[in-house]
Amino acid sequence: MRILLYSHAFLPSLGGIERSSQLLAEALCASGHQLDLVTATPAADPAWDRAQPYRIWRRPPLPRLLDLIARAEVVHGNGASLPAVLPALLLRRPALWTHQAW
Repeated sequence: MRILLYSHAFLPSLGGIERSSQLLAEALCASGHQLDLVTATPAADPAWDRAQPYRIWRRPPLPRLLDLIARAEVVHGNGASLPAVLPALLLRRPALWTHQAW
């Protein structure tokens, strides 16, 4: 399955959303899914990004984000991620939203 995971915060930032997004991305790829991870967090080490089993898109322009959403079979927003979930619904892509805080 082709999955788009949107995590506003991601590595190299540290925190719960960052770590849960990393673990989720790794587990989905290990299960055989193709994953694109979209984040607003800038890269600290582009070589680390390229070494991951999933593609990381950092601050993609809107046309690229919409293309990634349109190609995904499902869009998962990890955390408060309206920037991915709302366009997914408008593009009629299945979407889910995980929220771990209050």
